[in-house]
Amino acid sequence: MLVDRRSLPEHMADGPGDFSPARIDVQIRPVEITRVTKNVLLGNIAPRHEADRSQIVDAMLAAILAGPTRPKVAICVPSTSNRNGSALVREVVRKSTAAGLRVLDMTGSGEAQQRAIENAMRQEERLIEKSGYAGSQFDVVVGIERPKLGFNWAACSDVFMVGFSGSTVDVLQALGRATRKKSHASFPASLAERAAITFFVPVSASDDLRTLDRRHAPPGVLGLRGPS
Repeated sequence: MLVDRRSLPEHMADGPGDFSPARIDVQIRPVEITRVTKNVLLGNIAPRHEADRSQIVDAMLAAILAGPTRPKVAICVPSTSNRNGSALVREVVRKSTAAGLRVLDMTGSGEAQQRAIENAMRQEERLIEKSGYAGSQFDVVVGIERPKLGFNWAACSDVFMVGFSGSTVDVLQALGRATRKKSHASFPASLAERAAITFFVPVSASDDLRTLDRRHAPPGVLGLRGPS
């Protein structure tokens, strides 16, 4: 079996020519929770305890609200096939809205819900095409597969993932949401010239982040090199 050992920037260099950022920022933000399992660490499932989910969402909101220019963020959450994942989505929507952020929840599965999501994104694209960053009606888009694969959001500058994804492909697909051209004059230069992906990594008090990365993260994702 062949294992790709290239760093994230090397992967992106081989992508299509329409990748526009001058740089790609990869950040790790450890979030201390009460209990970490391998599946929680890898972002396969959401933490079980409400307080742990709340800690993760609070860390995300702090990152969004910290800077002078508000990023447009696509949040990839763990599977909602169990109630913990669904609860995490609700927490993102509730706390983001309370913080004054405009949120699109893309996790609906019914036909009417999917149609409403598609209509909202079509309108968003028209507004961005006309007015750029200033015209965007969303600050946060939250979902599961869609932020990785299924939609284009031209305003997106940042991608948030919960845990270390077990798939380099998933990470690259998710990051692709933030690499669309932002040529309209209203896009702040600090967002238009870079794409960013941030891993919010659940850890316990005794965890060493570097050890966790070596043990669980795909070697190519964070620019770290595996054994040759």
